[in-house]
Formats: sequence, C-alpha cells, structure tokens
Amino acid sequence: MTKNTTNYASEWHPLEADPQVWNSIIHESGVSNEWHFVSLQDGVENLPAEALALVYVFPRSDEYESYKQKEVLRLAKMEQCISPNVIFFQQAHHNNCGMMALLHALANNDDKEIIGPGTMHSFFEQAKGMSPDERKKWLKKSDELRHLHQTAALLQKQQPGRQDGNHHYVCFVEVDDHLYELDSQFSLPINHGRLASSLAQCAQKYIEKYISFASSSAEDTTLLALISS
Repeated sequence: MTKNTTNYASEWHPLEADPQVWNSIIHESGVSNEWHFVSLQDGVENLPAEALALVYVFPRSDEYESYKQKEVLRLAKMEQCISPNVIFFQQAHHNNCGMMALLHALANNDDKEIIGPGTMHSFFEQAKGMSPDERKKWLKKSDELRHLHQTAALLQKQQPGRQDGNHHYVCFVEVDDHLYELDSQFSLPINHGRLASSLAQCAQKYIEKYISFASSSAEDTTLLALISS
C-alpha cells in the first residue's frame, strides 16, 4: 500500500471512530447534550436528513492515495469559491485526522448555537480569522488540541485493528447552503456546490466514492452523523 509521507509535527495516538468517545469529548468541552454523534449501521442507506455533519472513516488504500494526488492537482488548477465562514483545519500531527474531522463537524456548525462556554468555544474563537496555513502552524503548538486528544486517548477502548493509524476521516458539512468536503490532508476545503436537498442526500454520492475505495474491506469502515436528540 502507498504510504503517507507527509511530514507532521509529531505522532499521536489514533482517535477511534467510537461515538461514545466522541460524545464524551464534546460534551465535556461545552457542546450541548442535545447534540451527539451516532454510528450509522446501515451505511449510506437511510442517512438522517437532520444530520449537521457526516464523517466517513475508512482504511487508507492505494486507490485513495491515487485519488488524493489527482484531486490535489485538479483543485490547484481551478478557482473554487470558498465561503469565508468555512473553518478548515489541516492535519498538523500524524494520526490526528480523526480529531480534525471532529473539529470540522463542530466548528462549521458553530452558528447553530450548539456550543456553549468551554474548551470548544474558546478553541474555535481563536481559530476564526486565520488562514488554513496559519491554523496549521497554530495547531502544531496548541495546548488545547493536545489536551483534547489526550483526553480521547484515555477514554478509548483500545479496539484491535483500529489502533494502527491506517484509517482516514473525511467530514461533510453545510456552510452558507453549500456542501463542503473537509479532508485534513488537503490544503483547502472542497466545495461541491449549492445544496439541492439535505446535507445527507447531497453528500451520499461522495461518501459512496470513498466506499468504493474500501470495497475489499468495507466491514472496516464507519459512518458517523452529528444529530440532535
């Protein structure tokens, strides 16, 4: 398999795609208990229309690495219209893509007033107004991010097969009526255009693309949704 050769500031313990862990992190950090992550056992079937964010977790593969290289080149040649309200985080530490997806899901729904006083609110307030490159430099030194990740590591179940750091996380959110794909290994968000229906319906075909990359190990994938009680 193609290896990820990106240079990172340090190597961290991978974040599991476990809703219990994610919910413990966000609720202890100021997110309203009304909102929580759930694992969608049916995959892209019956996606919840009310979801504010979707996170797809899949094993890295040669197909994904090839796609990523081509997509980076394609995006570099086009001028995307990116809303200034999108908060995008580039991965600064190895094995940190899970935490980046969690932050993407929350930061780009901050206008929904789901985040109260606490670590998350403070973290996102600092992140606003920065460029993606500035955020990446900031994340390398962020004590808040390190604390969040260390807290998650203590909560995890150490599930076999999920601690090799070979899984990647991609987040889908709606910002200003547009669908954005946020992959922390890219340098910019991907704007998939104006939403014609719900976030879930519009994101489905893009999630199916990633499912095709993991077709030989589909049982080792996870789809999370941020929803209300």
